[in-house]
Amino acid sequence: MKYSKKLLMVALLLLATAAIVFFMNKNIKSMDVDQDPVMDVPSAYLTEDHPEAPVYLGSIVVDDGDTLDRDIIPQLVEIFGLTDKEVKEALETPIESRWISPDLSDYRRLEGIIPPGRYDIPADSTVGDWVVSRVKDGEKRFESIFFIQENTNHLAPFQQIILASMVEAECLHDRQYEQTAAVFLNRLEDKQKLQSCVTAEYALGFQRPFLYGEDVKIQSPYNTYQKAGLPIGPICSVDDESLMAAMSLPKYEDLYYFYYDYLMNEMFFYLDYESFKKEANKSRERFIDAAAIGFRDKINKQEIFGY
Repeated sequence: MKYSKKLLMVALLLLATAAIVFFMNKNIKSMDVDQDPVMDVPSAYLTEDHPEAPVYLGSIVVDDGDTLDRDIIPQLVEIFGLTDKEVKEALETPIESRWISPDLSDYRRLEGIIPPGRYDIPADSTVGDWVVSRVKDGEKRFESIFFIQENTNHLAPFQQIILASMVEAECLHDRQYEQTAAVFLNRLEDKQKLQSCVTAEYALGFQRPFLYGEDVKIQSPYNTYQKAGLPIGPICSVDDESLMAAMSLPKYEDLYYFYYDYLMNEMFFYLDYESFKKEANKSRERFIDAAAIGFRDKINKQEIFGY
């Protein structure tokens, strides 16, 4: 009797094992053995075969030095299938932040606020949703960088972002942020006009290696050749080093002028105007003689000279 019970138990265990193996083999055969069921499914099949997987409209890339009009808005137009006007209207979402210039009311309020990075756009999102998320990202980033600064300058947070964008646009070679910020801070302290070419270029809507005299006469709240103080708002996206330089006290109190040598890919800084003017003119003549780019050509400086 004991042996009969043992034999019965063994038989039941064997039967259960066989059933498990049968169903496992059946499931395996129903899968494509060359394809991982979750990780390697092409995005085109996500909604059909894997409804739980995230679906994206596409991705947007923001680099330091990028501007809304030239770099970011065209990507949003393509991703969301909207017109340029519709995207700009969506960017005018009334968001309050101490990092956003209170003097701006149009879509340019968000210039410089969006952190550099790659952003995947969920299929169910809108431009407005995306904007709100990016402003929150920007605020977290700015606050974290501001928190670690030991000696901050007197500028308001939104003014520091404006200054950081100028520093970013000037430093095409991604170096000498502190010296560049010091020039602007020193000139602000002495009530001198900043006379920054990148602010005139933003007002114009294009860049040149060297601006015409007429170019810098453009009347705009962004053009620091014509207006005193900082421009009304940021002029491009910024990286962390530009932000830190713009938030700190000036570390060089004897710098008031600089120029960028395109051929040497280097910036040179000066205390007195005459020395600056003499060397800047030499740099310009070298460019005219050697560069393949025209002296007055409209170009994208970040694309050609940036890193």
